[in-house]
Amino acid sequence: MDGIAAVIPRVMRKRESDPDGQAVARCRAGDTEAFAGIVARYQGMVTGIAARAARDPQDAEDVAQEVFVRAWKSLHTFRGDAKFSTWLYRIALNTAMRHAGKAAGERKRRVEPAPDHPDPLSELPADPEEGPEALAWKRMSHAALRNAVHTLPEKHRAVIILHYFEEKTSEEIAEILGVSVGTVWSRIHYAVKKLKGAMATE
Repeated sequence: MDGIAAVIPRVMRKRESDPDGQAVARCRAGDTEAFAGIVARYQGMVTGIAARAARDPQDAEDVAQEVFVRAWKSLHTFRGDAKFSTWLYRIALNTAMRHAGKAAGERKRRVEPAPDHPDPLSELPADPEEGPEALAWKRMSHAALRNAVHTLPEKHRAVIILHYFEEKTSEEIAEILGVSVGTVWSRIHYAVKKLKGAMATE
């Protein structure tokens, strides 16, 4: 474990590409270099989903590292009946949302001072033709939407993140979550209705 924990941060800073091929089989045999190739190949995907699904985007790198550690420990459970990327995507989504839930619980147990800097997700590029009031409204609306998404139950939050932020098709979402396409659309419909209601009260 110490070996793989040491190699992940170093590999994540690289932008290499290494096809999967026999990598999973080699990883199962304890080949950490093969897993380093997997980290390099999927680090962008994992960090992206971590940034969108975690409550604080600044935690994305830490969440991504946790995802790869979990994947390494769970390789024996990968049966190959789905693409490796789909299996890893599922781990990334679950890990990021678990992290978001933990972060939300910690915030409830303490009183936080107002941040010195604005939320990076609420920083929108300024339009020269927009006045300060319009830009302020956009920022507030964007932050409110992000917060509203994180109030959804986990299964509904997952489909919103995957469909609208990750731009996955209903079929891809169904495969990632292990549910039917009909269930995906039912959850999206419910989640959108809840989000509209939450935003209407802002």
